[in-house]
Amino acid sequence: MRTFYYLLEHCLSSAYAGFACPVEGIDYEMIERTPEMPVNADFCIDVIGTSMEPYIKDGQRVYVQRNVDVQEFEDACIWYYKGNVYCKQFCIDSDGGLLLFGSNSQRKDYNIRIPREERVNAVCYGRVILPYKLPRPEYINQK
Repeated sequence: MRTFYYLLEHCLSSAYAGFACPVEGIDYEMIERTPEMPVNADFCIDVIGTSMEPYIKDGQRVYVQRNVDVQEFEDACIWYYKGNVYCKQFCIDSDGGLLLFGSNSQRKDYNIRIPREERVNAVCYGRVILPYKLPRPEYINQK
């Protein structure tokens, strides 16, 4: 007998770990849930880029939970800002700006600082479901 796991939204655009798709108007497909997928996932997306390595690999599919509290430094999230979607860790810097950053110190060039006055334009679509909290990268000196 076949087990029914429901369906899960898979965004067809990729998230740069360095972009993602829970943005209205971006294509997605419905995929069947499998027992290996986190039961609390609201959608999934494929990540492109190496800025979140070693924790999230280039080409890896990540599962995202919406409407949860997220923690600075410890959580990777899916962010939308100025038409782009990113998979990044985050913190509020000393000037009140939002810093979206990767865990890979070799890819600091892909970090994004959003000024305090523009933070209202940045949307967090949810937390990437990982089996652990992420460490604060040594190269991040905020707070």
